[in-house]
Amino acid sequence: MRAGKRLLIGSAVLLLILLIGVGALYAVLKFAVQPIRNGAKLGGGSVTTIVTGYVGPIAIGAYVFDLADGGVGLVDAGMTPEGAAIRTALARMDKSPVDVRAIFLTMDTTTTAPAHSRSPPQQCT
Repeated sequence: MRAGKRLLIGSAVLLLILLIGVGALYAVLKFAVQPIRNGAKLGGGSVTTIVTGYVGPIAIGAYVFDLADGGVGLVDAGMTPEGAAIRTALARMDKSPVDVRAIFLTMDTTTTAPAHSRSPPQQCT
């Protein structure tokens, strides 16, 4: 009986430690990482942030920047093939997808292949 009680208490303590660890990790990811705010202006107003989705508590962003010719460029293309968050942000800027002149991808394309596999690579000029 005594060994069973010790095993039960030990298991409960181990579970409690595990839960505290998971909670601490979540708190660090949620509160220690600088949050991306949708629509925030950076670089004197020439760069706009877009929250395109979340991975756990962390917002995943893309950035739209103004070009000299009146078009825009993107840093990252969002988390969905439809690009709804980016289309919405472009509309708020009185722009459309045809105004996008360049897209710079910052992650391994093997993880984003479904999102952009319908478009062949284009050369930037």
